Amino acid sequence: MGFEKSRNGPCSDHQKLPKLGPSNVNSSALTGNGENAELSSMTFVSDLFAIALGGSIGAVLRYLITLTVVSAPLSGWLTLHGSVGTTLANLLGCCALGGLFQFSQALVASDWVATGWAASLAHPRTLLAVRIGVLGSLTTFSTLIGETAVFASQGRILASSMLLGINVIAGWCLFWAAAAVVRNWTS
Repeated sequence: MGFEKSRNGPCSDHQKLPKLGPSNVNSSALTGNGENAELSSMTFVSDLFAIALGGSIGAVLRYLITLTVVSAPLSGWLTLHGSVGTTLANLLGCCALGGLFQFSQALVASDWVATGWAASLAHPRTLLAVRIGVLGSLTTFSTLIGETAVFASQGRILASSMLLGINVIAGWCLFWAAAAVVRNWTS
């Protein structure tokens, strides 16, 4: 279960992944115009609910990661222990986002179809919940900027710069590393 290479194009018994984006939201959902406005509005609200649910999961994950790092036996020597939790959450989120990015790219290709668990993950609403909800709240840029600003205001410019650099550079590298792993897995 997962991926199958299609021999003659998409198979009718497998779900083909639609392009990333809101599930069937169009301008009539926002304006109330058009004969499908009620259905589109319900779809839009369902998308918002999926994002909110995913966001709450991501926020709890972020909190648990930070608590785990702060309460770790070796955290006493880490002067940036709270920021290590933020960095870890950001790096894990970047890695997961890279994998999800490549996963969706592989399924959008015309010769791939989603089966089993991949079909569930490939649903546009699930992608919204995971990408914008879970990963969006797990990897908040504002928390990173707030923590680097605190260090800078304390005169800890090197710590502030290192924290920002690690998050941006390592996050970028992990994004593409995960994308490469998933690309190899799906090819």
